[in-house]
Amino acid sequence: MRVVFVGDIDQLPSVGAGNVLRDIIESEKIPVIRLTRIFRQAQTSRIVMSAHAINQGHFPDTSNGKQTDFFFIQQEEPEKVAEDIV
Repeated sequence: MRVVFVGDIDQLPSVGAGNVLRDIIESEKIPVIRLTRIFRQAQTSRIVMSAHAINQGHFPDTSNGKQTDFFFIQQEEPEKVAEDIV
């Protein structure tokens, strides 16, 4: 019998007790294959570059404003968040 786990440890952690996928991968007891090619966005996408920066513990570059496919809006007041997004 074979068991295949499919998931993305760079997404939100497990809900509830434990972090099963991450624990299995970090155990180094089973073979792991990581996909490296991105198909949903262009390789030059600011979404991709920002995700890589965040995964490396860095705040992404937000200097290009709303002219790109990724931008950051800093807003402290919950009521204004919806106004800024819409």
